Amino acid sequence: MKRLISAFALILLLTAPAFSLTDSEYLRMKKSSADFARADKKLSQVWTRLKKSLPKNVFAELQKSQRQWIQSGRDDEAASLMDDGYSRMEAYTMVTNDRADALPGIADSIRDDLRRKRNGSKSVGGVAECGNAPEFFIYSTSVLCFSL
Repeated sequence: MKRLISAFALILLLTAPAFSLTDSEYLRMKKSSADFARADKKLSQVWTRLKKSLPKNVFAELQKSQRQWIQSGRDDEAASLMDDGYSRMEAYTMVTNDRADALPGIADSIRDDLRRKRNGSKSVGGVAECGNAPEFFIYSTSVLCFSL
């Protein structure tokens, strides 16, 4: 199972654009930072738990969301933190921890959206935890949060 998760993470990393975190940087971060290694392990554990508990169609949509996040969202989020003065290591550690925390909510949003589609509803919004306060979100392949 550990190899499967590592292989999946590697595939996702390989699909990221050239300006993003490279495979060698990712591996170097895991080896040189206990905080990043913990964040990466936390993300893997959440991912494994969700894979076991979600219906296949929901997990397939979650995979799409994760690929999109790795291809652009992760690096955009990390770049924003680096603009605020965090080091590359700190930024990617924080972003990885945040994603691990967000994945269960994203999976719930996907499940709800699929239910609505199945029932013929066109509603694509709801209330979710985005940071510390409930905020409105719109689901596409990621959760976009904003206050009303």
